[in-house]
Amino acid sequence: MLKWIEQYKKKEGIYIKKEGNTSALVLISGGEKPTSGYTIGLKKVSNKEDKIKIEYEVISPDKNAMVTQVITYPYMLIKIDDITGKEILNE
Repeated sequence: MLKWIEQYKKKEGIYIKKEGNTSALVLISGGEKPTSGYTIGLKKVSNKEDKIKIEYEVISPDKNAMVTQVITYPYMLIKIDDITGKEILNE
C-alpha cells in the first residue's frame, strides 16, 4: 500500500484502490506544496444510488502562520466499505 500512496500523493486528486469486490481505499491528495501547514478537509461523502461522491478541499496555512520551508504532500486516506456496483466521483 505504501508504494501506491507514494505513487499518487504528488499529484492533486482522488485515487482509488479496490480491495476485493466490496471495498476500496480512497487517497485524497493535495499534491506538492512548498511549505508545511497544508491539510486536506473532507467536506462530504455522499452515497446515493450507483455513485459515491467525495467533496474535499486543500486547506492552506494561515498567511501569518509560521511554517517550515520544505516540500510537503498533504493527503488523506479513507476506506469505503460498500462499493458494490458504484462509481466513486470527485465533486
